[in-house]
Amino acid sequence: MYTTIKQDDKPRFSGYDGKRQYVVRHPSHGMITVYAPDEYGALRVAAEEWGERFQDFSFYGPARVAKIGR
Repeated sequence: MYTTIKQDDKPRFSGYDGKRQYVVRHPSHGMITVYAPDEYGALRVAAEEWGERFQDFSFYGPARVAKIGR
């Protein structure tokens, strides 16, 4: 499964310029591309999109984040 969120997440993060994209992979949910200021923000956005709790180890433990581009 592959999902892409096309809108910027500027309102979600104060001071964020909207230019960084990350791919978040999770064994239970697949892969999603998000805009976020850093890796932790990308995990948070992915958790919200997938209906998970960001704080749960069962979510963030197996999740992997990679930056796209520079």
